[in-house]
Amino acid sequence: MHVSDISWTEQIKHPSEKFKKGDEVEAVVLKIDKENEKFSLGIKQLQPNPWDDIMRRYPIGSEITGAVTSVTDFGAFVKLEEGIEGLIYSSELSAERVEKPADLVKPGDVVKALVTRVDPVEQKISLSIKAVNDKEQRQALKELAAQQSSSQKSTLGDLLRDKLEKKNSE
Repeated sequence: MHVSDISWTEQIKHPSEKFKKGDEVEAVVLKIDKENEKFSLGIKQLQPNPWDDIMRRYPIGSEITGAVTSVTDFGAFVKLEEGIEGLIYSSELSAERVEKPADLVKPGDVVKALVTRVDPVEQKISLSIKAVNDKEQRQALKELAAQQSSSQKSTLGDLLRDKLEKKNSE
């Protein structure tokens, strides 16, 4: 049995990480090589592949909350569920330019992000914190516009002052 046929989501380097000699396991026969008198087995094939319905669970534009698992030079990985992580590229961590992602997030931080790309074949999910902030800013502007149209006597300055006072009192 090849290590890649043990689990859909775990990165197993050696079978001894999961099994010891003499363990009984249930497996599926994947291939029979009569010529070399060998056959291949798989354990993960007994379970559904979590990437098969990933687009339903994490549709593009949906908001997720997850813990940062690791930070690299190019971004941060966020745990979405057991064995499934998304990547926030450094350009999506903030509206400002990010030189070192580790300056913004660290493993264990809980972040809110939007799903921006899902590739079930490559088993990759791209996330954006910047898009969440943009979405929140758009929503705040819509609320301000609605308030402004309902009270013609208010100025934009009045509305912003009211909004800041409300935020400061929270």
